[in-house]
Amino acid sequence: MIVSSPTAGLVGGEGTSTWNLSPPECGRYDLETRTTLRLDYQLQVEFRSERLVSSEQEASGTWSFRTSSQDFGQEGDVAEGSASRSPDGIRVRLDAPETEEIELASTISPVGLRSLLVDRAIAGERFVETEVYDARIQAEERLAAAALILPWDGSRRHAEDDPAVPMPRPGLKGLRRWVVYQDLFEEHADGDGRPISTSSFVLYENGVADDISIVLPEGIVHGRLTRLDLPEAPRCGRDRPPAGSRN
Repeated sequence: MIVSSPTAGLVGGEGTSTWNLSPPECGRYDLETRTTLRLDYQLQVEFRSERLVSSEQEASGTWSFRTSSQDFGQEGDVAEGSASRSPDGIRVRLDAPETEEIELASTISPVGLRSLLVDRAIAGERFVETEVYDARIQAEERLAAAALILPWDGSRRHAEDDPAVPMPRPGLKGLRRWVVYQDLFEEHADGDGRPISTSSFVLYENGVADDISIVLPEGIVHGRLTRLDLPEAPRCGRDRPPAGSRN
């Protein structure tokens, strides 16, 4: 990843982001994400890192999660707990930073959001609005998600067509893809209603994302897919999205 369009004294930077989504058994999805950024300011260099570990049980509609972050090597916020789907949304039990139980109506998980985007794109829909619970961003309340899905017209770069990117072409070759513009808002936001997270990416029908841009207060982070591993998923008697590592 590369930081461009810098502001607030930032002159550049780079980083990496890794997604590892795997189904160790039928109906279970384990996810680990790691993001590391180096931000080069005029007078100093700042390092940031973020990690998420979660495990989701499809049949019971439950998942556990732990998020952690570091700034300048110092431990930052930690959110840990579990969540379960209910008829009206999800029920969250936080064990850290404080013990708390939260009821969130009409809410889905981050993995559920990616799956919803793919389903709506395949159905030919262009707009998605939903509520999502993402402890990495906001541990104590849900977020409002809004996305615009556009046909991929070949104008954006992507890894499959770049011979310099070392990745197995069969993993993405021939798959349908779309360009997604996604905003996340605080549920009870005041003021001008600006999103707290803005991103865009190329979305493949198997859920893999490439050519990612994320708007930060300091600038815009651009990321490219550099490696994709698609191991065999368990045979469960029906089609499942492929699992793998996304960088």
